Amino acid sequence: MNEDFKKWLTINSRQSGKTQTFQRAMEFQQKYMGEWVQPDPKLTEIAEYYIYKTEKYDRLICTGGYKHDGILPANLEERKLINQNARKVEDECRNFLRKNKLSWKDFVKTRQSLERHLNYIMEKWEDYELGK
Repeated sequence: MNEDFKKWLTINSRQSGKTQTFQRAMEFQQKYMGEWVQPDPKLTEIAEYYIYKTEKYDRLICTGGYKHDGILPANLEERKLINQNARKVEDECRNFLRKNKLSWKDFVKTRQSLERHLNYIMEKWEDYELGK
C-alpha cells in the first residue's frame, strides 16, 4: 500500500477517533485500488511468447472470422489443430517455468493481463523474429 496514503489514513483516523473508518478505507484500498506490482520480466516474456506462438499458428490455420481476441477456427478440424499447438506451446512454457522456479498460477495471471494487448505483442515478437 502507498505509504503516504497509509499515513494519511492513520492521522485522520486518530483525529476523528474512528478506527472503523480507517479499517474501511484500508479494505477499500486493498480490494479496489490494490498495489501495482511489476511482474517478473521472465513471466512477462514467457507469457508474451505463449500469446505470440499460439496466435501466429491460429492465424496460419484458421479460416473463420476475426474477433477482438484473435482469429477463430471455422470448423472442428481447425479447433483440434490449434488446441494441439496450444498444448505444445504450453508444455514449453511449463518447462521454462519449472527451470526458472516460476509459478504456473502467476504465469496464467500475467498471460491473461497481457492478452488484451494482442496486436502490440504480435508486432513486437514479429520484429524480434525478423531481427529488427
